Amino acid sequence: IDRSYRNRSGDQAYAYLSLLLPSLYQWKVGQNSKAIWMDAFWVVGAAATAYMAVDGSTYWYYFLIPVVGAHIWSFADAFFGTQWANNPDANRFSFGIIPTPEKGFASMLQVKF
Repeated sequence: IDRSYRNRSGDQAYAYLSLLLPSLYQWKVGQNSKAIWMDAFWVVGAAATAYMAVDGSTYWYYFLIPVVGAHIWSFADAFFGTQWANNPDANRFSFGIIPTPEKGFASMLQVKF
């Protein structure tokens, strides 16, 4: 029986949207300082790119690095923040190979060939 309907999180959609709109997820969940830094990187990168492109620099595209970095940082933070939202018990799954806090080092001996 699928009981995952009660674990559905609406924030996962914001995690994917934050790839297109950096800091969207961070503003939604109240991580204001992180969202401000992401927006600052984006604005500085976009302004520097526009200035260098208008100025005629041949290396204007290097200034896109902060813009792309803000998008990736926002998405990664949102994705890892919501990856267990649908199934919170999945983060405790183990094949018994890696020692976990619940099983200790003896779990390494449970490997069966």
